[in-house]
Amino acid sequence: MATNVEATMETITLADEATRAFPRSPKLWCMRGNLIEVGPENSPHSLDDALASYKRAIEIDPQFIEAWEDIGYFYRNVLDEEDGQLTSMRLSD
Repeated sequence: MATNVEATMETITLADEATRAFPRSPKLWCMRGNLIEVGPENSPHSLDDALASYKRAIEIDPQFIEAWEDIGYFYRNVLDEEDGQLTSMRLSD
């Protein structure tokens, strides 16, 4: 996840539309979560929505490594949890 990128409302809207059109795509769900994370403060989506997107990607494909990496990044850098990577592993239980 690049931290020097900023999403616009338009890109987040496109990601929402893409996940509605292709709801079984873990890649699109991760992209949606990434865009929400770096989106504008006035976005209708919260950081909880980003986390839910990563979890949805994992539900679709538990072997999709990018989703595990993104959720680990989210816990470690967004929520500042020291044990974020370990917490993300427990989500599959």
